[in-house]
Amino acid sequence: DPTDITINAGAGADTASQVYANNIQSTLNTGTSVTVTTSGAGADQGDITVNGNVNINKTGGGDATLRLNANRDIRFVGSAGNTIDIASSSNKLNVTLNSDIDQGSDGGIGGAVYLNYTNINTNGGDLIIGGGADPTTQNAIGSSVFHDAVRLNNSTVQTGAGNISMRGTGFDDAAGTGLYGIVMTSASLTTTSGNITLTGSGGDGASSSAGLHLESGTTITSADGQVTLTGTGGNVTGNHSTGMTILDSAVRTTGMGDLTLVGNARDGVESNRGVYISGATSEISTVNGDLSVTG
Repeated sequence: DPTDITINAGAGADTASQVYANNIQSTLNTGTSVTVTTSGAGADQGDITVNGNVNINKTGGGDATLRLNANRDIRFVGSAGNTIDIASSSNKLNVTLNSDIDQGSDGGIGGAVYLNYTNINTNGGDLIIGGGADPTTQNAIGSSVFHDAVRLNNSTVQTGAGNISMRGTGFDDAAGTGLYGIVMTSASLTTTSGNITLTGSGGDGASSSAGLHLESGTTITSADGQVTLTGTGGNVTGNHSTGMTILDSAVRTTGMGDLTLVGNARDGVESNRGVYISGATSEISTVNGDLSVTG
């Protein structure tokens, strides 16, 4: 098994299991990319944990990439008083969060990506969240610890002209409920011309499986980029297999961007929906772009 890695705030000497934010920041400021990977022998599951108060602010150098590769979960554990902030004010900072890198050979333990009280501003760089050997085409997969594959809670992402891609598949649990591919709670994704693409599949279980679940004032907004949300519910023995659920949340383009929602329900007893939108503050809108909803 690989060793767990913790990214801590401030300065310190890096070890096989402890990495410090100031060291990452210093390297990025030279225009050099940084990759943190759980590898080598150990008794752990191969999780990467980013602690509260971590501040990585790229202020120099050319375009660079911050990439986290974990054998299982990637966890940003900020809180209301201890947020995590990753940003660039000097050229692009691409950010890749790649869980479950040994997907297919790990016995199916999965690997989720959780952002809690985390703010990411890439200054035109891309944000990619996914799993396996290629997170642009393979999904993060919920684990026995975190059933939802990708969860953003009280978190913000801004990429400007950069693209946002998130992919997730919920954990399969025969007795489980609330098995989501991607969940956003009081969170926001924002671009100017960058595309936003979310692809989620719910896990198979007892009830309430959804590919995408947006709630509590979540917003997904682009001016001129293409916004494409695709959700597929899991097979459930009870009710509520839903492609995507939008509850008191908004998905919009404000310029020339097109907006496409595709939701597919799977097997369930009743109340199975492709796209379910509810709440007085929910909004699906475009200004000069095309709008398509299929479900």
